[in-house]
Amino acid sequence: MEQFMTLDDRTVISYARTKKEGELRVIIEKPDPTDYSHSVTCLLPDYKWMNNHGFTERDLEKYRKVLEQYADALMREAGIEIKLAYDEKKDYSVL
Repeated sequence: MEQFMTLDDRTVISYARTKKEGELRVIIEKPDPTDYSHSVTCLLPDYKWMNNHGFTERDLEKYRKVLEQYADALMREAGIEIKLAYDEKKDYSVL
């Protein structure tokens, strides 16, 4: 597991590659005075939350926004090539 960043509130975001091609496990941990720490795992690029210990839905919304902002950098740092889907039937000229 590699540490990616620490937020102002001491929340630590770390990552590890999974065995599945193109998937990244992101671990978010935050110190908590009552029960030591809160933690949750998010699988990218699907944003699938797992193993939530202590975070509220509101917390997960906040962390999803952080992950959306940094997902490309996380994937690149982990050495995962970002592949964009190309739809032959879509008209890209109007974008």
